[in-house]
Amino acid sequence: MTASPAAGVTARQRLRSSASGHRARHSERGRGSGTVLALALGGLLLTLSALLTVLAQAAVAGSRAATAADLAALAAADSARGIAAGGPCPVAAEVAARNGATLVFCVVSGPNGSIVEVGTSLPVSGLPAAASGRARAGPPDAGSATGGRPATAADQDAAAQPAEAFRQGKKTSVRGFATSGPSR
Repeated sequence: MTASPAAGVTARQRLRSSASGHRARHSERGRGSGTVLALALGGLLLTLSALLTVLAQAAVAGSRAATAADLAALAAADSARGIAAGGPCPVAAEVAARNGATLVFCVVSGPNGSIVEVGTSLPVSGLPAAASGRARAGPPDAGSATGGRPATAADQDAAAQPAEAFRQGKKTSVRGFATSGPSR
């Protein structure tokens, strides 16, 4: 009778060796999962960074389009009032182009054609849609400083007082801000 190799091994020892083998096989299957997780998180961070960059570009382009619209409307209103040379809409188109935008629309209205409303468009790299801006410019509404009632001579005098005090070098307060006139 020959002794089998397993003859001297008890059942308890066989259980231990099979359990440790199971653990060894299990840990082999889990190897590299941390690397995969780290790569997935890195990819997610890169994707979020790219998305935030595109959103930031869109915000900047929107601001630039609004600025171009503001400047174009102001220049066109000056032209409509005769302060600057040229027609209001061609002037607005030129100012918008100087700011990298395209004039989308230009509407001249109001008394004597002194109010101008413009719209601009500015392409955004990486996005299919363009940023847009819209602005209106012209003389202030009649009666807006007096609460809707027609301005009186007293209102005009009160409005002129801070400017006159400034010219004379006196200290004055305009809407809570202390100012002083030119130094002599």
